[in-house]
Amino acid sequence: MPGPGATIPIFQEILMTLFGRFVRRGPVVLAALLLMAACQRSTPPDPTGSWRLVWLDGQASVQGAGGRAPTLTLAGTQASGFGGCNRYTGGVTVDGTSMRFGAVASTRMACVGGGDAVEQAYYAMLAKVTTFARRDRELALNGPDGRLAIFVRE
Repeated sequence: MPGPGATIPIFQEILMTLFGRFVRRGPVVLAALLLMAACQRSTPPDPTGSWRLVWLDGQASVQGAGGRAPTLTLAGTQASGFGGCNRYTGGVTVDGTSMRFGAVASTRMACVGGGDAVEQAYYAMLAKVTTFARRDRELALNGPDGRLAIFVRE
């Protein structure tokens, strides 16, 4: 019959065996967990809502007629808002972080005070949009050459 000290080597052997298996398989298990986490789909950002333009083509505080900034409201496949002079509406396609605006229809109000130039630049920007990024209360519209416009939630 083994003495009282015989159980310690057996216990040590069991621990070493278990630890050895973990050390040998640990990197594989860790890699599998990381791969599973990377494969999980994250929810794409949602651009839906009403937004006010704060930056356009390198200029901050862009203002149209009456000192009002252009706006953008996104709801489903519809885009609408104030372009700097007139109200507008049009289609928009969003797929993940890709975004494309269709043709824009607008009212034809006479515009004074530089609103017409702001509106033309605004509509030209919408035609160039290819992607968007959203962070908290900020929506950035991007084109093939980089950032085009930044909006804040109204």
